[in-house]
Amino acid sequence: MNEFLGLGRNLYLIQLNVMLTSTSLRCSRVLIAWWVFDSSKNVNHFALLIALGGVFDVSSRIIFGHWGDQFNKKDILFWCNLCSAVVMAVVTALYAFGIYHIGLIGASLAILGIAAGIREPINISILPSLVSKADLEVAIRTRGLISSMTMFSGPILATALLSWTKLSIGLLINLIILIATLIINRSLTYEHHTGAAAQGRSMREWYANIKFGLRLVFSIKTELYIAILVLLTNFVFSSMFPILMPALIFSHHQSAVWLLIFSEGAFAVGLVLGSSSIVRPLNRRLNRHGTVKAGFYGMGFSLFAIGVSILLFDRNVVALAMCFSLLFVGCGVFFNIISTNTTAIRLLATPKSCQNRMTASVSFLSGAMVPLGNVFSGYLVDGIGAQATIMFAGAFICMATFCLIGLSWIQDVYALSDEKLSNIYSTKYPEAWSQP
Repeated sequence: MNEFLGLGRNLYLIQLNVMLTSTSLRCSRVLIAWWVFDSSKNVNHFALLIALGGVFDVSSRIIFGHWGDQFNKKDILFWCNLCSAVVMAVVTALYAFGIYHIGLIGASLAILGIAAGIREPINISILPSLVSKADLEVAIRTRGLISSMTMFSGPILATALLSWTKLSIGLLINLIILIATLIINRSLTYEHHTGAAAQGRSMREWYANIKFGLRLVFSIKTELYIAILVLLTNFVFSSMFPILMPALIFSHHQSAVWLLIFSEGAFAVGLVLGSSSIVRPLNRRLNRHGTVKAGFYGMGFSLFAIGVSILLFDRNVVALAMCFSLLFVGCGVFFNIISTNTTAIRLLATPKSCQNRMTASVSFLSGAMVPLGNVFSGYLVDGIGAQATIMFAGAFICMATFCLIGLSWIQDVYALSDEKLSNIYSTKYPEAWSQP
């Protein structure tokens, strides 16, 4: 763990900011869900509201992705957190005065989604400005560790607040957390690097910047095919915990609901382990291409093995829990191995003036199929059952990996050392950088 020390005050402030904002967002969604459930007694209302927030989150990444290359990243994070704080203040006031208005709640979740969508790519693209190239991979793994923790810190905080305090107090505490992020942001010292395309203000220039961000990904075949592979993985994996595991437990193990929390906890442990020092020795031994290939195949085989374990131990909950613990930990490790390496290569290979647009565009493309994947998984569960659907998901990831990971556009870049990766996209794909 010594490698995580000495990365600089600014990096730790950014990661603290990420932890607080992400925890607050996840906690807020649970608290607002509780309010909606209590007021409407209709789970579909909140499902639609969450979907609305998700659409605004994903779409804002491509619509506002160029901001991170044009404007000061520190200032953008400040304004995103300020907007989130204002929204939380409005939601807290609405609840305090007993005003339940589904339109206002929906608008609040939409604004929170937009702020999160703008903020997320910047939290990644700001890293090369805070650490040296030699420390970039460690910084990315530090961010992965923080992200892994916030997956559960938000729901845990929400559960504690709902158990020990009133909902109004919980909303107020979330507001205080967001105000604290504003103070942290002002303490950050950050040198802004303005890209050449930073002058656009009209709608036409705005559209040109969005188009340029997408054209970057489609012109740079390395990022395009990696984005497609991640997209296909997300298509089947994104429904694992919100749909497939609850469906499995509801239909087969209603008396062992703890299996759901147990599985998510095992996956989180895997994410933490994947953020540790395991990545660097793997990269040295296999190079990044070999490591990423092992990560995708590992995820696919893990999911397929989970389906097989359900088939074999469906009546033995203890044996099933032991299989889940090992396989979901492995799944989390493989997931973070992929994320760490693809993010590191993207930041190293892309010129600094376009890093945020590249990150935002890839994030948009790789997440675009998640809602459709959730619907598709739901139909599969109805048709063939949760166990067969999980096996299909694992086989699908392996087949997608077999078809794409060996392409020369991926292999030639992912096999390079960090020194040779530096701005490699500008020389390998010169046609991608001519902005109309």
